[in-house]
Amino acid sequence: PSFSPDGNQVAFSWNGEKQDNFDIYVLMIGTGARLRLTQDPATDYSPAWSPDGRHMAFLRQLRQGGSGVFLVPPIGGPERKLAEIAGSFHPEIVPLSPRLAWSPDGQWLAAEDKSSLVVISTEGGEKRELTSPPPPRRDRHPSFSRDGRTLVFIRYAGYAGDLYAVQLTQDLRPVGVPQRLAGDRRMPVAPGWTPRGDEIVFSWGYFGNSGLWRIAAAGPAEARPVAVPGVDVYHPALSRQGARLAYVQWHYDSD
Repeated sequence: PSFSPDGNQVAFSWNGEKQDNFDIYVLMIGTGARLRLTQDPATDYSPAWSPDGRHMAFLRQLRQGGSGVFLVPPIGGPERKLAEIAGSFHPEIVPLSPRLAWSPDGQWLAAEDKSSLVVISTEGGEKRELTSPPPPRRDRHPSFSRDGRTLVFIRYAGYAGDLYAVQLTQDLRPVGVPQRLAGDRRMPVAPGWTPRGDEIVFSWGYFGNSGLWRIAAAGPAEARPVAVPGVDVYHPALSRQGARLAYVQWHYDSD
């Protein structure tokens, strides 16, 4: 999920009433009204609302492999393709699907490409590498701090991973090496920042038993659980005002 800047709408990927194709939808909170943004027969996923509210970025799985990075107005309209990345959507392991993150100034999108994180210009689509993890590790799920000077992400080895942070210059170039904030043999997913920017919220656990956790952004520090109903939850999203929290709850068929 991804909140609108005012926190009154949330975008998400859904395979519809017929469960036949994943597209991007926007839900008006409190009304139940849904707007379908995309109609393409390919799989659309990982929406990300721009800071100024004018654009919705999302990923579309491509026939030749990998995914395209697209922009569309959040009220619907013509799409614009920015770039292609190597990551793809896998319905059976939704928590590990690629994710997009806007820079606070709206000029860049962070995404995974192969095993690294890159930033993509929202004007021309050019890409620049941000991280270069040692093989066979791979970096996923980027999230910018409110001032854009810190990027948190997950560095995976298999399904297990660690939460990392890297400092950035004003023009989004890495300073020094990434610093590990937290991790163990559990699977962390989708870090995001609290509105004050002093904590990071992420999902953490195992398939079938994952919960939400929070940790001080200054790290390293002890992670603390966030109380939410249900079990096996992923991909937390916080509204900028901090009044709302959205997340994905995974359900397994009985067979």
